[in-house]
Amino acid sequence: RDSCGAGLVGDWSAPISFKTYCLPDSAPYFQDFEGSQFVVQSSFFSTGTLHPCWERSHELGPVWQPSPSSAWPSNQLPSFDKTTGSGKYLGGVLYLGNGSNHQSSFTSPHIDISGLSRPEISFWYFLGGYSFNTNKLELEVNNGSGWQLISTINGPVQSSTSDAWLEQKLSLSAFTGDTIRLRFSSIGNTLYATTAAGVDDISIYNDSTCHPPSNLRANSVSTT
Repeated sequence: RDSCGAGLVGDWSAPISFKTYCLPDSAPYFQDFEGSQFVVQSSFFSTGTLHPCWERSHELGPVWQPSPSSAWPSNQLPSFDKTTGSGKYLGGVLYLGNGSNHQSSFTSPHIDISGLSRPEISFWYFLGGYSFNTNKLELEVNNGSGWQLISTINGPVQSSTSDAWLEQKLSLSAFTGDTIRLRFSSIGNTLYATTAAGVDDISIYNDSTCHPPSNLRANSVSTT
């Protein structure tokens, strides 16, 4: 309340609540969403809860939540996680019916990657759905100067809930020495469709200087 002089004060203001960011985690960093504070929904009317240092754009409707859930099993999300095959991941099912370019996202806590000289991120993803023209999973990074898009995965990629998770690896060299946040977004782009996305096993580490072989091919193969 304000004091305007001796014996002249205003009314007390209503209580004010606020939330501060968590202290940054340090890289190397790994998140598999198996912790007890990632809670799978217990009923049809709940949406589960995230660790308090993580945020999501929606608490109702097109929401990212710890998955899979027996309370509201999805015929679009995988029934198994990447880590153990029986654990948790973050999954988001976005039902479209009144417009296009609908989006739902979740955001990591701050991660200090200043201890890495060649920072790289790896994550495993699932991107499915039905009755749509396009959908996508985006990853953005914010080092304090605004969100910067570093990856777009166009879907659908997986067509069945039993399809394997796929890995994405990306350089974070543009953010060397920084503290960053990650934001994953699931986006649909048509009417009357469902897009389903899952993310698991997020790792930030030093890129190896000796990479495994890739894009192998054989030429002039014969029987001798």
